[in-house]
Amino acid sequence: VGQDEVAQLSIFTVGTQKRNRTLQTPPDVNVHEWRSVAFSSDGKLVVALGDAPDYYLLYWQWERNRTVGSARVGMPSMRVSLSKREAEGATVAVSGPKLMRFYRAVDGQIKGANASVGKRELLDYSDHCWLSEERLVACALSGEVSIFEAQELKQVLPSVHAGSAGLHAICAFAQ
Repeated sequence: VGQDEVAQLSIFTVGTQKRNRTLQTPPDVNVHEWRSVAFSSDGKLVVALGDAPDYYLLYWQWERNRTVGSARVGMPSMRVSLSKREAEGATVAVSGPKLMRFYRAVDGQIKGANASVGKRELLDYSDHCWLSEERLVACALSGEVSIFEAQELKQVLPSVHAGSAGLHAICAFAQ
């Protein structure tokens, strides 16, 4: 995408490779490239994180081609994800270097809040994932893993191999 153009987001059906919809970025949002995209657990909502300099967060009800709202993150961000709640009550998490922020759509507005970390400093997060509706784990380039519950930092697990390469991805799974 050129600097004068805005980013679009196309939704495809994997099995048929057919494009279902192309979502347009609102004209008042400065996004030229998407960094991270996630769907709600019920598949009705898609949220996307834009590139520098503003790192906009956009919510769409993609089947209706309707923008729910947007928020300017304003800090370097790596990853976006939605909690395991249905789209209506889903919490969006955005992580990056020294950043863990949570967002919710409330009365047509996107409200954001930084994670509660007490006296600790946020790490340089490279990825995160939801374990439940309220519990999120995030990995850091230092090799540490942070556990958040209800948007509050509960525990930091130290790196197993100090001085080695950091963690770049984390994924939740069940048997």
